[in-house]
Amino acid sequence: SIIQTNDGYIAPRNRVEQKMVEIWSEVLGIDSSAIGINDNFFELGGHSLLATKITSRLGVDFSILVQIRDIFEYPTIKHFSKRLTFLLGKTGEIDVFTPLQSVKREQYEPLSFAQQRLWIMDKIVTNSALYNVPIAWRLKGKWNIDMLKKGYNAIIHRHEILRTVFHEVEGKPVQIVQQDITVPLSVIDLRYLSLSPEDKTSKIENISKIEAKKPFDLSQGPLLRTHLIIMDNKELVLLCTIHHIIFDRWSLDTFINEWMSFYQAFLENETEKLPPLPVQYIDFTKWQKSWLTEDIIQKQIAYWGKELRGLLPILELPLDYPRPIIQSYNGDTYQIVIPNKLLEKIKVFNSKEGVTLFATLLASYQGFLSRYTNQKDILVGSPIANRNYPGVEDLIGFFANTVVYRADCSNNITFKELVQQIKKKMLDAQENQDVPFEKVIEAIQPERDMSYSPLFQTMFVFHNQLKELPKLLDHSVEKIPRHMNGAKFDITIAMEEIPTGLQVDFEYNTDLFKVSTIKRMAQSFEIWLDEILQFPEEPIENLRILTKNEEKQLLHEWTNIEGNYQKDVVIQELFEQQVIQNPDSVALVYKDQQLTYKELNEKVNQLAFYLQKRNIGPESMVGVYIERSLEMIVSILGIIKAGGAYVPLDPAYPTKRLEYILKDANIQVLLTQSHLTQWIPKEIDCIDIKEHEMNISREKNINPTIEVKPDNLAYVIYTSGSTGNPKGVLYEQKGLCNFINASINFTKLNTGSKVVQFSSIAFDVSLYDIFATLVSGGTLYVCGQQDIMPVEPLTQFLLEKKITHAFLPPTVLNLLDESKFEELQTVISAGSVCSEQVAKRWVKNHLFINAYGPTEASVATIDIYSGKGTPPIGRSIPNVEVYVLNEAKKLVPIGTVGELY
Repeated sequence: SIIQTNDGYIAPRNRVEQKMVEIWSEVLGIDSSAIGINDNFFELGGHSLLATKITSRLGVDFSILVQIRDIFEYPTIKHFSKRLTFLLGKTGEIDVFTPLQSVKREQYEPLSFAQQRLWIMDKIVTNSALYNVPIAWRLKGKWNIDMLKKGYNAIIHRHEILRTVFHEVEGKPVQIVQQDITVPLSVIDLRYLSLSPEDKTSKIENISKIEAKKPFDLSQGPLLRTHLIIMDNKELVLLCTIHHIIFDRWSLDTFINEWMSFYQAFLENETEKLPPLPVQYIDFTKWQKSWLTEDIIQKQIAYWGKELRGLLPILELPLDYPRPIIQSYNGDTYQIVIPNKLLEKIKVFNSKEGVTLFATLLASYQGFLSRYTNQKDILVGSPIANRNYPGVEDLIGFFANTVVYRADCSNNITFKELVQQIKKKMLDAQENQDVPFEKVIEAIQPERDMSYSPLFQTMFVFHNQLKELPKLLDHSVEKIPRHMNGAKFDITIAMEEIPTGLQVDFEYNTDLFKVSTIKRMAQSFEIWLDEILQFPEEPIENLRILTKNEEKQLLHEWTNIEGNYQKDVVIQELFEQQVIQNPDSVALVYKDQQLTYKELNEKVNQLAFYLQKRNIGPESMVGVYIERSLEMIVSILGIIKAGGAYVPLDPAYPTKRLEYILKDANIQVLLTQSHLTQWIPKEIDCIDIKEHEMNISREKNINPTIEVKPDNLAYVIYTSGSTGNPKGVLYEQKGLCNFINASINFTKLNTGSKVVQFSSIAFDVSLYDIFATLVSGGTLYVCGQQDIMPVEPLTQFLLEKKITHAFLPPTVLNLLDESKFEELQTVISAGSVCSEQVAKRWVKNHLFINAYGPTEASVATIDIYSGKGTPPIGRSIPNVEVYVLNEAKKLVPIGTVGELY
């Protein structure tokens, strides 16, 4: 019969259900009478590590391999018992565990797969504390020191692994169990020192740091050190440092619980309180080697091969320092606590989505990394208990393996979708966790680089509480946070529930990151957690990730610097001011021809009036298709003074490209030279300035009075375009004036400056050459076609004309001998990436400026190079807003790669 109470409780109905209730009761620490067959394992406090314990117990009791996936898919006793009955009926078709048994001891025993991994690392990183496990507890109440010492050695005697050392015999690592040893428990008594409580805490922290950094010699035991520090008569602190090769996180709860059990037994004069261990770690090692056959290894490697196929990306976190050629392991830890209020929101989300806290937090971290780095393929390593074998649950030792979780964050994935993706990957990983991590690496054969770890560069760790801390009469034991020494990866994030919320430790490599960067990242992570819970169905790339301070920096402090210039003027008015101030100064030189500012202005004015008679005015686009000459510059200025916008066409360009530009810009009037016009369509009004010189010269030479506003077009330059066809970029007067004003200030142009007009007028660099020179009162020297050729012709030109300012591409700068140009004051590099080598050569004797900007923004950023490192693109010029955004047009964090807008 079925027993059902008023509150919905249904008691177990058969032997299998009864056995399941007993196992759940023991693992969850809940009275069996409170567990009904419809209760959900995870709602009762279960998680993946406790699920591992369940599978281990089932392996012992039923000699059957039950997957953790089964518990996730059948989380109630009612449904799981049916699944178990089904599996028991198919014992000939599913994996059955051979029970773990005690075997004969040899002098030299083999290492487990996990131990082999750390043995190799110990050989690679010699004399290192990298794999020290520092732990600490606070003991309150009146304690018997002698009984604590006795209990300490009792647990060392109980677990062979705590008495094990590691040697190399005939080229192979072996482990040797030391017999009948007594390990001293160091006692440090602070009661009689004149120290305040704060000073005592500081002293403990100092001892803790020293111990954590002190390496172990694996060949000399014991591989654990413990200090008992007496704070006062009612408070002790236990500082314990153990090498990871004999200990893992799972071992932690067993270690302190058994120690306290022995303490209580000895206090009560009981010789033995714990039942003897039927097997030891070495028994597991030998069993593992026999059970993990080549067939099982290859089956699991096949899964990992499929999961990790293709290009494996390197995690591109924004670094503060260049990555060392050989990976270093220097590190520190920064800690935050996520408040309980937010943690409860996470748990509510878990319940709705049917996922564990581990799955949600791992997914949140991988989503965070995707949003933080702007990458879509995120690989994160994570330790896995690897204790799903019967008989190993209560053993101390190093069982943990490493698995890789690969998250696909593309296709506008939402957080809800990502969590379900990670849940599936987590269950798959549980089923394929036996194959050693090193064998996965061997099979995958990722591209190896000594500067970073293979497969993944970040680790996610979640610490589940497996057992409650021991409770003794009038005594209490509480864990004290103690950080690992060093950093095994770029960043390791470790999370653990504590009474005040969720503790999050960011262990980071100090050779890559400043603490300020990690602090900013940690703050962003807390914001991110709140954001994904508020908007779980929104694409993660749309979600907020930045702190208020970071947003303020990116939106206001690092961009949109207001510069002082006349915002209501246009470029021709700035030029005319120089004509008034320096009428007789030389403005323009080409070969043996030259024009003063007054002469240039008069020629330009006459052309402007001539064009206006052809209906050229504001927003009119006029083509300039002229070879390098005085006429080329006069034409550009004449179009602008007529109120129009010039469209440059370089005669060196292919005819097909020029035809496209003429058609796309709907050019009706073209200033050109007769020998270039053979292919020009007849419907276009071609004006050869030489041929029309007489008619042009009859026009007035005073400044035109047509109204041109800052919002009117100044020029249109065609870029290559992403579709194959050139793309016209329209630039207004106000943008041109702002750029010219900033350029004059940055490059220190003045009336004595001599500037080379090197660039094609079809490149926006020519704006600096032409307008910055003529607005500052300098002299513009137009290169002939033969003069722009490096090395000798250009060198000769720059020297003969005593050029003071040159805007040249890095490829040209690389070919020139910088030591020859004594008159050259300012060198501006643009057009392509300038190498550190080239920049360092030119910065020695010149003001060297690295300029950057898409044609849409002309030159948007400028950096006055300091001579250190690769030249950056610098900061935005005044009145130009520059933002780095992701594909969703959202700000990316400081240092993160994105698209420049």
